[in-house]
Amino acid sequence: RLGYGKRLKLSGNRIRLETVWSPDQFDLCFTSGDSYLRRNNALLEEACALYRAVEKPLVVLLSGGDDSRRVALAAHGAGLDFACVSHESLGPDWWDEDTAVARMIAAKLGVPFQKIPYPDSDGCVTNDRFGWELFDWENFQHGWSVEMFRGIDRPSTILDGVGFDIAVNGHFYHRIPSYRAVWQDLDRVASLIVDRKSPIPFRTVAGENLTAVVHEELERLPHTQHALSLYYLLNHARRATNSWQQAMRYFGHAPAAPFFHLPLFEHSLQIEPEEAGREYLQSRAVELLNPE
Repeated sequence: RLGYGKRLKLSGNRIRLETVWSPDQFDLCFTSGDSYLRRNNALLEEACALYRAVEKPLVVLLSGGDDSRRVALAAHGAGLDFACVSHESLGPDWWDEDTAVARMIAAKLGVPFQKIPYPDSDGCVTNDRFGWELFDWENFQHGWSVEMFRGIDRPSTILDGVGFDIAVNGHFYHRIPSYRAVWQDLDRVASLIVDRKSPIPFRTVAGENLTAVVHEELERLPHTQHALSLYYLLNHARRATNSWQQAMRYFGHAPAAPFFHLPLFEHSLQIEPEEAGREYLQSRAVELLNPE
C-alpha cells in the first residue's frame, strides 16, 4: 500500500511517488479548554468554505449526533447552500429519535431536509448482498448506507463528520484508558491495541505476529501521546472511510470530509491528552458554535 502522505503522479509514460504530507510535520503544542475548541471550530468553518464552488449540490449527512451536527452548524456558519439528509434509524422502542433530532436541527438552520426511509425486508436482503460485493469484509460497518446513498435526490457533494470522534472526542483514550500511563512503551501499546475488541477487525495473515505488525506501524508515527489516535486514523479509520466513500461514488456522489483539511486535522490532535480522556469534547464544540 502507499505510505502515509504519499501519492502516485502520472506524467507522460512515467510514474513518480511524491510525498505531500508526513506525520513528522506535526507541531504538537498541546492546548486545552475553550481556546482549543474555538480554534478548531474556526478551522472547521474554513474547511467547509472550501466547498463553496463545487458543481454538485451540497448535502450534509445529519444523524442528530454531535459529529454531524457540528458539520451542519459549521457549513451554515460558512454560508454554504446545502440540504440535510438523514437515514431512518429505529431504536428498541421503534421510535426514530435520531431522525427527529436531525429534522429539528435542519429546521432551526432553515435548510431542506430529506429522510431516507428504512427499506422493507426484501430491500434489506438486496442491500446486504450489494454491500458484501461493494464493501467486502467491512460490510458490517457500512452496509446500511447503501439505501441512503441510493435515496439521495440527485448526485451531490456529501459533507460528513468522519474522523472527529477519534481526534476531537479522543475516542480511543476512552476505549483504552490505560494507554496514557504506558504510552512510551510501544510493546505495551501494541498489545493493548491487539488485545481489545476492535470495531474494525484486523486483516490477518496465517502465522503473522500481529502485535509485531502493530508495533512496526507505531514506530512510523511521532512518539507522542497522540500516537494512538494517529494510529487509528491512519489505519482502521482510513480503511473504513474508503469503503464508506466508495459507496458514495458508486451512486454518483462526491465525498467531502472536512476533517481531513490538513490544518484542521493537525489541530484536532493538539488537545491536551488528559482533557481528551476526561470528557467528550464534541458536545462542547457544538455548544460554542450554537449555544441554543
